[in-house]
Amino acid sequence: YQDVWYAPDAQSLMAHLIRDAGGEYFTDQLNQGENLILSIETLVGAMDQIDFWGEIIPETDTLRAADFMFSDSRLKEMALGNDVSFFGVNTQTRDYFGQAIIEPHVLLKDLGAIFYPDLYHTHRFMYFQPIKEKG
Repeated sequence: YQDVWYAPDAQSLMAHLIRDAGGEYFTDQLNQGENLILSIETLVGAMDQIDFWGEIIPETDTLRAADFMFSDSRLKEMALGNDVSFFGVNTQTRDYFGQAIIEPHVLLKDLGAIFYPDLYHTHRFMYFQPIKEKG
């Protein structure tokens, strides 16, 4: 919102799930104990180190890469130029804030299959899903 991005800190459930699934959480070095407020400059400066970009999005249709980054063309162009892979959960079609929270093992498997698809050939995504198309 107005060039400010919010992200869970390094001790959040999401950060722990990402690490447990074999990923590295972007804000691991910023352990503040509360949601982080990130400037657009911080994100632009780190975009070349980001392989995956995940969001929790309420969308009435299937998630597309165009739904990510709230249409911030600067970030989106950098992400696409750096071949960032998108993943997300659509809160209009999946009960992320209810059922998913009591199924961390399912969230963990979803994330593992996103980060390491060759290890999870038959995985059926329940909450988080990779976005196949770009742009």
